[in-house]
Amino acid sequence: MLIRNKLNNRVEENIIKLEKRYNFVLPKMYRNFLLKYNGGQTYAEYNVKENNKYYVACFYNIDVFTRIDNQYCYLDERIEQCVFPIATDYYGNEYFVVIEGEKIGQIYFLNPENEKYELVASDLKQFIDGCVTDVTLNVESGATPNEEVILD
Repeated sequence: MLIRNKLNNRVEENIIKLEKRYNFVLPKMYRNFLLKYNGGQTYAEYNVKENNKYYVACFYNIDVFTRIDNQYCYLDERIEQCVFPIATDYYGNEYFVVIEGEKIGQIYFLNPENEKYELVASDLKQFIDGCVTDVTLNVESGATPNEEVILD
């Protein structure tokens, strides 16, 4: 996955504030992703699972959650899990990571057509590793990504 990001030197501080504010801990892999990349825009990426394409426009950066006074961590009875939004597609539909319980770290997409969560990946690494792009970057025109996302 290729990603353009805007790093913030206060990422770790903002993660700690967020976790204290809502009394939860982000899954380790997602926390490390924020510390390294702090979210960012993708290059027309999509993740293919069982012949379905899940488009990813961008991953939220931690600043989004520290600026807005909103309850982002919540128990969703549709999947009986506490979830946290991590990314969006081009239409504003969101991807979530489970932040508590036995399914912690799993990635879900909330399908707007039927209001049901669809399991997309068992963790963030599987989700990102499954993303591909149809976009060819023309480096000569100045279109370059900040970085290719690699998770350990």
